[in-house]
Amino acid sequence: MRNILILIVILLTLGCESNKNDSPSELQKQKVFWASELDKSFVLGIKKQEIISWFQHKGVEPSYKESSNTISAIVSKTEGDGLVCKEWHVIIKITLNNSNEYVSHTIDQAGVCL
Repeated sequence: MRNILILIVILLTLGCESNKNDSPSELQKQKVFWASELDKSFVLGIKKQEIISWFQHKGVEPSYKESSNTISAIVSKTEGDGLVCKEWHVIIKITLNNSNEYVSHTIDQAGVCL
């Protein structure tokens, strides 16, 4: 029984590794697209409400976290391989200063996996 459990863990680990080579090609395209959109749309000093409106115009509902003064949203989803990771999300996080103005952004990815 213990050997079967070890084998399952190894297979899941290998599955995650192979998925990193498959799905992220579309994921990378999405990240490049959103980076371009952000670079075109956001300049230093843009106000929080304008950022929220921008997301809403793109059909995305952002969330605001007061404790870190950030706005974040899942902006796209890409199918995974279905075996280990069902889908991948592109997440944008906007950092604001004390005046609620745009300072910087990050684009991350997160997988919905076993």
